[in-house]
Parts: sequence; C-alpha cells; structure tokens
Amino acid sequence: MIMKHKFLLILTALLPLPLLAQETAIAMDHEDEVSEVFTSIDGVTIQEAVRATQKHGLHWCMMPFLTYSEQLGFTGKVAGSLFDFGNAGNFPNYDQLIYGELSYSTRRAGTLRAYYDSKKLIENFKFDADITFQPDALYDFYGFNGYASNYDYYLIQPFYNENYYIHDNPDYISSTFYRMKRNYLRAAADIRGIIKDSLGLFWHAGLGLQYYSVGHVDIERYNRGKAPMDQLPDTITLYDQYVNWGLITPAEANGGWHPYIHAGASIDSRDRAINPHRGFYGDLILTGTFGFGDLSGYTNLKVNFNWKHHVTLWEDVVTLAYMVGGQINIVGDSPFYLNGTINQLLSQRDMYEGVGGENLPRGMLRNRLLGKGFDYASIELRANLLQFKVGKEQLVLSLNPFLDEVMLLQPCDLQGFDENPATADYFSNSTNQYVPHFSVGCGARVTVSNYFVVSCDWAMPLKEQDNNNLMNLYFTVGYLF
Repeated sequence: MIMKHKFLLILTALLPLPLLAQETAIAMDHEDEVSEVFTSIDGVTIQEAVRATQKHGLHWCMMPFLTYSEQLGFTGKVAGSLFDFGNAGNFPNYDQLIYGELSYSTRRAGTLRAYYDSKKLIENFKFDADITFQPDALYDFYGFNGYASNYDYYLIQPFYNENYYIHDNPDYISSTFYRMKRNYLRAAADIRGIIKDSLGLFWHAGLGLQYYSVGHVDIERYNRGKAPMDQLPDTITLYDQYVNWGLITPAEANGGWHPYIHAGASIDSRDRAINPHRGFYGDLILTGTFGFGDLSGYTNLKVNFNWKHHVTLWEDVVTLAYMVGGQINIVGDSPFYLNGTINQLLSQRDMYEGVGGENLPRGMLRNRLLGKGFDYASIELRANLLQFKVGKEQLVLSLNPFLDEVMLLQPCDLQGFDENPATADYFSNSTNQYVPHFSVGCGARVTVSNYFVVSCDWAMPLKEQDNNNLMNLYFTVGYLF
C-alpha cells in the first residue's frame, strides 16, 4: 500500500516567553506544589528560577500560530489569556483566568472560543464557564465500530505508484469519501466544591447546551477558487451511504440541540497538575444528555471514568505515567455524532471529541472508532534529558516514548449490513470490532519553569486499517494527561 506523506508546518511565536497556553494554564485546578528538580550545568534549579520570576496581580499573554495541512490548508490561530495571580507567592497558581481563541483555515474550519475560570467569583468554589463554536467542513467519518468497518485507502487516492510509474486509480471515488460536514456549538458552566481538601477529594456539577449541524460535505465551497482540474467530484460519501442504508436515521442525519447535565467526583494527589512527577488523579462522571422533537428518542445517561498515575523512577528525572479511562452508555440511545464526544467534568479544552488523531491513540485516524462505549489507555516513559536557561526562564528538554490503546466496548447496531454481500466491501467480520487498536510513538517536550509545556509527538498505529501513513506529527501545548 502506498504511503502518502503529509507535511505540517508549525510557526509558533511566544510573546513574551513563556506564554501560558490554554491547556496548560487552565489545567491548574488546585494549589500546585513546585518541587525541586535536577540541577543544571550552571547550578540553578528550576525551583529557584520559578521563585525568581514570581508574578502577582494581572498579567496577559498571547500565542499566535500558523499551521498547514493538506486538508485544511493554512490555519491561523491567535490565543490570549488574562490572568489574575492574586497576591505574591500564589504563582504559578492563579485566582482567575479569561481565555480567548480564534482560528480559521483556508478550507473554512476553525474555532471561536471564550473561557472563564475563577476561584474568587463564588467563595470556596471553583467556577468555569465556556462557549465554543467549531465549524469543520471536512470532519472525519469512517463508519461504526472500528474494525467492523473497512478503511480502504484507495477510495480516496486518485493515483497510485507502481514500479515508479504513476497510474490512474480505478477505485478512486473522492478524497472526501471519508468526510462529512460538522459544525459544533457548546455553552457550558461547571462548579467544583470540596469534599475533603486534605485528601484532594472534590465534587463536581455542571450543565450545558450543545448544537450539532452535520451533513454532506459542501463540495462547492471546497472547490471554490480551484482550477477545474484540481476540483473534487461531488459524489456520494460514506456518510451518505450510512444515511441511505438507514444506519444513520433521518432524525439524526442533520444534527440538533442537546442540553445536558452532569455530576461527579474526583480525587487528586499529584504534586502538581502541570508536568506532575508523582501522585494520581481519578474521576467518575454521570452525564445525562437530552433530545427533543425528532430527537426525543436520543435521551441517554452515560458514565465516564478516568485514572491517571505518575510514578517517579529516578527522582525528578524519569517518570512512568499511565492512564486508563472509558465511556459507557447506561440507559437510552445517543445520535451517532455524540458517540465520539468524551464527557468531562470541566470544559478545559475546546473539544473532547473522537479517538485518534492527536487524542488517544495518537497516530490513528481521527474518529476511526465510533461506538456507544469504549475504553482508552496509554503508558509513557518521561525522561528529562537536558536543562538549559533562556533569559530568566529555566527550560527542560524531555523525551517520551509511549504506547496507546483504545477498544470498543459497546457497538452501534449495523442492522445486518455487515453480513450483506451487497455491502461487503464496507464492512468486516463483526467479531473484529472488539479487537483493540494500538499505536506507538515518541514525543519531545520543552518544559518552561515547571508550568508551561510545548509538545511534539510522532505516532503510528500498529495496523494499516487504522492509518497507513507513518508520518503523523502533532504539535500541541501540554501533556495529553
């Protein structure tokens, strides 16, 4: 099978250094302890560097990005944060945060987001509010139940290479065959209270409203501005086939409004939320999501669990980190576009959606596994290799080999289409759906003064059915867990 390389250009400006980006900054949900790490060549520890750069009161920062990918083209992003660090000595913890993000691509996909996090608005409680809008003109859709649905690389490749000659591909349909349109809107508010502070035990409650608009890829918009020879055919996609077969019902085919409420509990003994070296974090969440009108049959209750553990192997130099988690549909049914949304206690990221891509398992096609219930797991070895100084900031370079896994627990009903000879090319033996999906990779991290982390991950799945591309690079901020 042909390997098609994708190139990703990342131009990141840090103004000033360090900038606190969204996922690192807003992950500090309790008093983080800054512990001393190994000594640099000039004898200055990270702890000493942090103390030398204490901040208090209001501070703002910005982070602009410019990225490129084949499907989205160029994407510009600007993220900004306004911090209230409170009194001196509180840093790197903050009392309040206002975060904003705007991104847009030449293929009309992007994010518009505003987030607020406060420990002062309501005394003795942590309050979060979020509103996010995400249009996506080329959202990934590979069918239901993971390996029960075949992924055929040749359906999206117009040419193939054989003996160094380029040939027309007779199996080609369109590069958007595994794509659909998906626009998403979320408004959410969450509150956290203390059960027992000395144990790091908290209760959580929240509510929100989600809106999904899904449908066929807008080929006219995608082709706009392209030469005729570069335009894509407006042909049937896998999403269209699922609608025609009835696997996606008319009620859910175009999306809709879904209010939700959730409640849960968490426990946290980590030495710090950013780049922890020891301790554990666990949570249990119940989420009720509702549908109305044509979607009244899609009211459901789901349970989620997460467990993250960090074990020091060599004091503040080598850490073993692992996590396990899962999502199960207990009662009712959910529309197909909600099955990829992973419910969380706090809306700290712009989207918790889909396995694969930059989420677990890294390197797998985004949304390759879409089912009612699934588990996920990861194990990483985090080794600090080098410490150096830039200006007043102490930086640490680390290497992180990892193994990721996800597995279907609750399948969607394929209604016998997986056993129908007429649709055999689209499906595999249904027993394959319970086979775990694995990926391996290695990441590099630059940690700035123990509270800001820039990440680059390379990953590849162990099976071509999950992605035949071996060059999967992800540039993000913070650790995945």
